Order: sequence, then structure tokens, then C-alpha cells
Amino acid sequence: MEHLQDKEDRIVGLFAQAEEVIRQTFADEQGMRRFLDYKVRIPGYSANNTAILLAQRPDAKWLGSFTLWKRENTYIHAGEKGVAVLVPAVPAGTGRNVTFKLGWLFDIDQTNLAEERKQELLKQRENILPAEASFVKAIIERQLQKERTPQEDMLAKEIAQYLLYRQFGLSTTELQFAAMGQNELKEKSITDKRKILDVAFKITEYHKREITQLMEEKVKGEEESETEKKVTEEKEADEEGGSTGNDLEVQEAEGKKKKIEDLTERLQLYKDREKVMLTGGVQSYGVGSRNATRYNTDLAEVRRAINELQEQIDTLSSA
Repeated sequence: MEHLQDKEDRIVGLFAQAEEVIRQTFADEQGMRRFLDYKVRIPGYSANNTAILLAQRPDAKWLGSFTLWKRENTYIHAGEKGVAVLVPAVPAGTGRNVTFKLGWLFDIDQTNLAEERKQELLKQRENILPAEASFVKAIIERQLQKERTPQEDMLAKEIAQYLLYRQFGLSTTELQFAAMGQNELKEKSITDKRKILDVAFKITEYHKREITQLMEEKVKGEEESETEKKVTEEKEADEEGGSTGNDLEVQEAEGKKKKIEDLTERLQLYKDREKVMLTGGVQSYGVGSRNATRYNTDLAEVRRAINELQEQIDTLSSA
């Protein structure tokens, strides 16, 4: 019974820590930037859990559960203490009142993971497709214009814009949080401010997928144009100087190799996305069966894309 009370006291303490972090986040622009920069570094968690993690380990680089690190064939250093996180737990048979249990995460620096693999994992967080900054900015602005956020929640759009800029490698120095100056915002409760952050996180994730797809299409189109140009140039050169059967075989082999490389790069992007989703878990989508369904649907789509790309690669490799 005493152990159960200790757990309950710990959970109450975590909620108190989260409230203080959120209060500091909305105190000024510097506090907001600090919170959002941490969110970019440690993705996949709700506003409440992000605040809890920031309060406990502000210098975290990559947080994962014991199970995640075990899948990496690595282990936690002896004596290391985990970082507590709240995991929703609905009492059996009710399906209504949500309670919480404690989960434990460990930073990448608390493991014996090889330095080379550490850098590889951390680099996945910088998984930015090559594109001009002006092109990416235009897409972000166009996507956010579609967002019908209520006027009183304009701060959620400003937050989403900041997160998208950071996630796609754009400078955020020009961005401001003008809506933070509203008197109505200062009067909002911690609960309301937490909701603003969660709304912003959902807007960010939705448009991040859309923007990534548009960027992939642009990169693919440029690669296809470059390939067509190269083929045309080689064809013109062959017509002028003549070509042998060996030349054609070499061209076909190079074309196949390039296609396999392109497919492999796309496959890695989806695998990285799968790992981020598994790390964050369903709680990163929020509480409720609808969010759980959306999480499972998104995860299924990612895994289907992984299987399709792998089949294409296998087919080309064996041909």
C-alpha cells in the first residue's frame, strides 16, 4: 500500500513539474523557444509529457525505453536512473476515467551504444530532404493557410510554423510569437495553455507529412528530369560517334543502380519514421480510441510503404 502511495505521490509531483514548465514556456518568447527546441529534439510526446521530460532532463538528446535500447542490442549503464514519463492507463471495464502509470526512459548518453551508432541515430532527427529554403518556406506558408484554427488559437499556428521551420532546417530568427502578447492568453489557465500546445503539435504532424510528400515529389521530379537530360545527351553522343552493345548494357546497369539507390533512400526515410512512431508510442497522438486508431492507421501505412519499397528493391536487385 505504501508503494502504491509513493507512485501516486510521484505522479502528482510530475504534474506539478509540468505545470511549472508550461508556466515558464508562456512567460516570454525565450521560454517558448526553449520548450519548442526541446520538442524538436525529443519528438513524439504530448505537451504534458514534453514538459515533464524537460523538467527532469533538459539536456536529453534521444530518449528511449529499456525495450527500445535492447532492440538496439545495447544496455543502460549500471546505476543510471530513468526519466519518468506518464503513460495513460484506462481502468479495466470502465473505458472512461483515464488514470496514469509511470514509464521510464533513458537518454542515449546513458547507454553503452557505440559512438558511431549514436551519431547515426541522432542524424536521423536531421532527416531533411534537399530543397531550396524558399521552396520549403512557401510550402509551409501555403499549408498553414489551409489550417482553420480559431482566431483565439492563432498562437497554435505560430507554434506549428516554428516547429516546421526547425524540423525542415530553416532559420527561425525571423519568426515571432505575436499572439503571446494577447491579454486573453495571459488569463488562460495552465490546462488551456497545454491544450494550445497539443493543438499546435497535431497541426505540425499533419502538415509535416504533407510537406514531406511534396518535397519528395519535387526531388523525384528533379531526378527524373536530370536522368532524362543525361539519357538525351548520351543518345545524341551515340548518334554522333556510334555505340556498342556493351555501352548500352553499361547504361542500363547504371540506370538500375541509380533507381535502387533512390528506392533505398526512400525506404530508409520510412524506416526512420517507423522508429520515431514506435519510440513515441500511441500516447504521442493523445488519449482516446480515435487517436489510437489514427496512430495504428499511420503506422500501418508506413509499414506498407516499407514492404512495397523493399519488394521493388529486391525485384530490381535480382533482375
